Amino acid sequence: MAPPHWVHTVPRHPDADLSAAELAAKHRITASTEWGPPPPPPSADPARPIVVAIMAIWDEALTLPMSLESTKHFVTEYIVVHKLGTDNTSEVLRACAVKWGLRVRYFVSNMTLRAARQFSVDITRHYAQIYVIQDGDEVFYSGGPTAIQNSLDFFRHGPYECIESKMVYLKHDLRKSRKDGYRAGGPGRWHGFPNNGIVLIPHTTIFINRVDGFIMPADLALDVFACRSSALILNFPWKFDVSIKNPLRELLREYFVGWSAAGSPGTIEEWAERTPGYHSDAMKAGASHSLQQSAEQYVAGIIRDNLAEYNDEEWFPYPEAIRRYIDAGRYRGHEGPEVL
Repeated sequence: MAPPHWVHTVPRHPDADLSAAELAAKHRITASTEWGPPPPPPSADPARPIVVAIMAIWDEALTLPMSLESTKHFVTEYIVVHKLGTDNTSEVLRACAVKWGLRVRYFVSNMTLRAARQFSVDITRHYAQIYVIQDGDEVFYSGGPTAIQNSLDFFRHGPYECIESKMVYLKHDLRKSRKDGYRAGGPGRWHGFPNNGIVLIPHTTIFINRVDGFIMPADLALDVFACRSSALILNFPWKFDVSIKNPLRELLREYFVGWSAAGSPGTIEEWAERTPGYHSDAMKAGASHSLQQSAEQYVAGIIRDNLAEYNDEEWFPYPEAIRRYIDAGRYRGHEGPEVL
């Protein structure tokens, strides 16, 4: 029997041979470290491919433990590129790495989201066999028919080289979503499921490492990988995009894409002060005098006008890690991985 098509070797990228100082100079890296076991050796075992998770993170302290817990049984190594924000994300990441014995390569840089993802591929492509795209606020199913590890079965038994998955979008805390989403069974359906503010359209979630197999087109608005080969598009979500009550982060997230794409000039708070949007508009109108006040007003308006309780019986059941947080009452803004 022929081995699965993820068992292969991709040529090294020049960045993989740079010293830490050279890498830092080239990619504006201000700090880097590693936690966990030594680097994985090349694998020819079809049952245990080397899986690298690409994580470009920002203010993720409240959600990162759930995110890591949901994939730690599947991922061999996490490449984390951290654009510094306002919370203690780095401390939470380290706590999770130590608690669960995770292999983590951690970089602090103000590179754009697009650059961070490409950088993560470039420094690992000579040994990674499968990539997972996972943000610090994205939680996968870790059990049942939609568990991420089931992707190996799709790759084993089909011609596919990437999987595109839908995603459930939760707002403010783990129990709310968009109130104007279509009811299940209503109009606006896409391949059997709604396409709205609750269930988002499919995007590349996991792919096999191939030379020039995946690109991020320059004319693409989103910083996502585009599959050049056979893709399996799933009609059900594999992951949830989540947030836990943190008004400042929720407001600043509205500015994040523009701030990142502009090369992160100054802090994101400074960007919010001078860039058209909720906070700068409120300041001009005299309705707010601080970023925190703007954040609280912004979130109050979002909850009032746009959000409703998420019904996991009507839509999709919570992933296991999210359910544990909800059962423990950890959706009110507490931090740390202890509940997991």
